[in-house]
Amino acid sequence: MTITATVPKLPDLYRMASYQDVLISHDNMLAQIINSEARLHARPADVHEWAGGSIHAEILMRYGRDETGDGLGVG
Repeated sequence: MTITATVPKLPDLYRMASYQDVLISHDNMLAQIINSEARLHARPADVHEWAGGSIHAEILMRYGRDETGDGLGVG
């Protein structure tokens, strides 16, 4: 006697990511494709983006290279 059952097909979880996966992501998420895998990250709030930019500018002003290439920055 043979018993058969109908098993629903599961979604293909390990398929290669495409640009369509990036396009259908939510607006509050950052989507990237890394090694053919879609990765989603929470989008930082505006205040966090501003703080990150300010820190970057401060570091660049103090330690960035100038025209002479000595690494002393512009300040």
